[in-house]
Amino acid sequence: MSGEVKYREFATSDGPAFQQLNEEWIKDHWVLEEKDKKTLQHPDKYIIQPGGRIFVTEQAGEVVACCALMYMSEGQYEVAKMTVSKSHRGKGLGKGMLTYTIDQARKMGTKKLVDLDLG
Repeated sequence: MSGEVKYREFATSDGPAFQQLNEEWIKDHWVLEEKDKKTLQHPDKYIIQPGGRIFVTEQAGEVVACCALMYMSEGQYEVAKMTVSKSHRGKGLGKGMLTYTIDQARKMGTKKLVDLDLG
């Protein structure tokens, strides 16, 4: 793993990487459904505007991991859309991404994080 690792807030320009990373993960483990396509193509509309947030891991100028907090109710979010690119797995970036996401959730005053993935 070369280059500095940076955890940060999602920017609109990260949209294509967010979509690609998640589509790759979903296709490897499940079936990419229409609702997934809509969410990944329009994360501002389906994640951020309803009150959620997205975070990314950047290394050498490339987005290599991501994680979203999907708003559920006041003080409660679902941890979702978390993945690391295949070429960067096994290097601790997933753990770092989740730790960063949890830290950000605490700063937001989140009371409960849930993961509803039953896959």
